[in-house]
Amino acid sequence: GDHRDLHSFPTRRSSDLFPIVKELLAKGFQIRAFALESDPKLPQLKELGPNVEVVCGDLLDEESIYSAVQGCDGVFFLPAIPTSGDPTKEITLGKNMVSACERANVTYMVHSSVDRAGEEETFKGWGPDFWPGYAGYWRGKSTVLQMVKDSKIPHWVILKPAYMMDCFVPPKAWGMYPQLKQGIVASARTPETWVNCMCGDDMGKLVAEVFCNFEKFEHKEIPLAGDRVNMDEVGAAISKATGKHIEVQYLTREQLLANGVRSSVIDAQEWDVVNGYTADVVASNSYGVKLSTFEEWALRHKDDFDID
Repeated sequence: GDHRDLHSFPTRRSSDLFPIVKELLAKGFQIRAFALESDPKLPQLKELGPNVEVVCGDLLDEESIYSAVQGCDGVFFLPAIPTSGDPTKEITLGKNMVSACERANVTYMVHSSVDRAGEEETFKGWGPDFWPGYAGYWRGKSTVLQMVKDSKIPHWVILKPAYMMDCFVPPKAWGMYPQLKQGIVASARTPETWVNCMCGDDMGKLVAEVFCNFEKFEHKEIPLAGDRVNMDEVGAAISKATGKHIEVQYLTREQLLANGVRSSVIDAQEWDVVNGYTADVVASNSYGVKLSTFEEWALRHKDDFDID
């Protein structure tokens, strides 16, 4: 039957919600958005119109999730990214979400994970010498993914986007590419490293497509990428979009640390060199949504870049 009643969108970063909320509103859904009371973007959520109900709570509190999903027959679940190599927090979030949705008899769940989650034991270098901080990231993602698959929620879909293009604009860029403000894309990747990538705008469209046509997608894990780029192409695309010269630098871990890049970010970039995302661009475009290339995304977001 029609499942356009109330959908709950729990996350710890409301900025990640907006493309999804806006696309579902355009499709005629009513939304219940779940966010931290301290989230600075909360007022913007509340201004999205009468079809958006905002409730506050915390994914670390199962009872607040259970209260929020009452009356919702569909949930979109994006867990917080752990801040260290310890996956405990993300696993707790997953347990809370799945348990609350089972108790509330939620019928539909769309879980946003990451490309290659569940494949970590096939990664080159997996084992005691694998990047310590990054091993926890993959364990957390894989554990939560399996929780959703093993749950009593009747209809589920797992979307697995590759690297997010949105990492090159604030707020993510401030921590991941701090030199971009000075017109420099600095990375531990090599010139030959290809990065499969996806953007938040298209994730919103795909989530709406799934909820409108759930029978086409249910019980599938769907890797997603709209483009495959190297860092030289990233720099050229940002330069074209902003009209500002962008220099691409390939730096060592020590150089990046000295420039304020977090160790966990460097782990991920070094992983790209050795392993990397594998979501196929052609296959990703076969689900009813035309996905953006990096250049298209950069041109659309040209005013969002923070470059002097």
